[in-house]
Amino acid sequence: MATPAAAGVARAGIRCRVLRWADRREDPRVQGHHEDEDGSERIEVDARGSVTVVRPYGEMDLVRATAFRQALHDALTAEPRPARVVADLRHLSFCDSSGLNALLTARTLAARAGQDLRLAGPRRQFLRLLEMTNASALFTIDPAPPF
Repeated sequence: MATPAAAGVARAGIRCRVLRWADRREDPRVQGHHEDEDGSERIEVDARGSVTVVRPYGEMDLVRATAFRQALHDALTAEPRPARVVADLRHLSFCDSSGLNALLTARTLAARAGQDLRLAGPRRQFLRLLEMTNASALFTIDPAPPF
């Protein structure tokens, strides 16, 4: 089974964390196997000041949505709490309803805490998913992330 393992980097007051897939057979939360030898399936979390950007790469399916949901949750609940969390979707080649559900859960958490959750640079496939589920009005969508 595959689950994300975090590697942290701290430079000049900037927090950056990269989640990569690691083999953890004892973890029952995630099923399936994901290869990450080329770095195509990862989630980066980059915090600068009051803004945190969560950047998933590759395909977002039922298995990967667990790590995405956790990355969004961690970004929203980090101390000090960011005023804005941006899901940078430019590198997301595919997203199913599991990924959308992770974003909707994060949106609810952000709204309850008075935080701003935005989407940045989604591809056409994801925009169609938002339209088909009538979820497009629930998110502020920016053409690009702040950094």
